[in-house]
Amino acid sequence: MSFLQAKTPTWQSINDKFEFACPDGWQSFNRARGTYCMKFFNVSYPQYIAAAQCALSDAYLPGIESETEWTWMYNTIRPYIRQIPNGPDRGYFWVGGARIPACSYNMSDSAWCTKPSDAFIWGDYYLTGPATILDKYLILSNTDQIQNTIIMRVNYADGGQLMYSVSPTLSGVDETNFTPIGYMCGKPADIVGLKSTCSTS
Repeated sequence: MSFLQAKTPTWQSINDKFEFACPDGWQSFNRARGTYCMKFFNVSYPQYIAAAQCALSDAYLPGIESETEWTWMYNTIRPYIRQIPNGPDRGYFWVGGARIPACSYNMSDSAWCTKPSDAFIWGDYYLTGPATILDKYLILSNTDQIQNTIIMRVNYADGGQLMYSVSPTLSGVDETNFTPIGYMCGKPADIVGLKSTCSTS
């Protein structure tokens, strides 16, 4: 398992002359903690490489804060599913989340991990209300406690759901070797338009 965790940025206003903006090609969202940017990359990588690729853009595999973000992800991925030759009408992509240690494989007592937000956490600390999307969309089975990272499955006809990837020792989605149709990257918006504090004489 490997996913990058976001750190809360700190900003300093210089004469109150700044604004937040996403890079070209990134979609902006209004989160409770500020403007947030996401981009889908239609490249098949294992989870750990996808996380490393996001880091090259100072980003990480994101969590999902709202239905607005969820719907945008679904609509963004959906056209790519039909591009898979002779493929199924569904596709997968990486988002950023992991099973918490108390609910991990071979723990002596994980009976209390009865809902998704008990067992998993987003790796995205620029996110508020983290349980909402997890509890609504994550398919949880505590019989598969070796499944540690989160993917989103998009069905072309009837929406999407969150699932979790599994170890190479079990059948199913393997977070090391499985390569879905792509991955999401997310990050807080950049600051643009700061006035310089330098002066000329």
